[in-house]
Amino acid sequence: MKPLKRLWAKLTGKPDPDDPRQIFEATLADFREKYRKSRDLVAGVLRQRDQVRAALDQKRAELEGVQTQARQAVQSGDDATALRFLEREPMLERTVADLGRRYEMLEREAARAREVLLELDAEVDRLERDRDRAAYLDQTADAHASLRSMVRDLESGTASPAVDRARSSLEHSALTQSIAHDLDEADRRDSSSTAPTSAQERLKALKGRLEK
Repeated sequence: MKPLKRLWAKLTGKPDPDDPRQIFEATLADFREKYRKSRDLVAGVLRQRDQVRAALDQKRAELEGVQTQARQAVQSGDDATALRFLEREPMLERTVADLGRRYEMLEREAARAREVLLELDAEVDRLERDRDRAAYLDQTADAHASLRSMVRDLESGTASPAVDRARSSLEHSALTQSIAHDLDEADRRDSSSTAPTSAQERLKALKGRLEK
């Protein structure tokens, strides 16, 4: 019966169920694939962080430009032009604040993601060392029992505490996307709202600062 099982395993490309080494190799290969997908997701978090940082830098530059132009208009005695710039200031301030919060959140998540990647790499290295050591074991019942135990640990996740941390990080990534969506909605509401009536007060405050 066992020769038939081995032949079937060879024909289908599946590991021989009676060969713990093949089972371990197949399980380790699956483990590596899960790690690769985790790294891809983490890379997505880093890309999102960089995109938010670029948007934040752009909006900060726009805000500084509006403030500079409003100040120059006041100094030239052109209050009407200054008011037009000051009407844009509150919306830009809210956008900068929202992007700043989003960036800080993604920066914290990116730092955690880097820690997870280091743990994942270390775990894969450890498992590969276990595999290499097992390759030198004699074909004994003890060797088979040891390999089967390693397979059970791999399949249950007990061999890798990093797996739970990676899963938690990825769940947090999904939460990040949800929060980012809420912030996008807030940005759209801000951009579609009418200019606040505090432009006159801002103009008065700006004149007061310039007179000092």
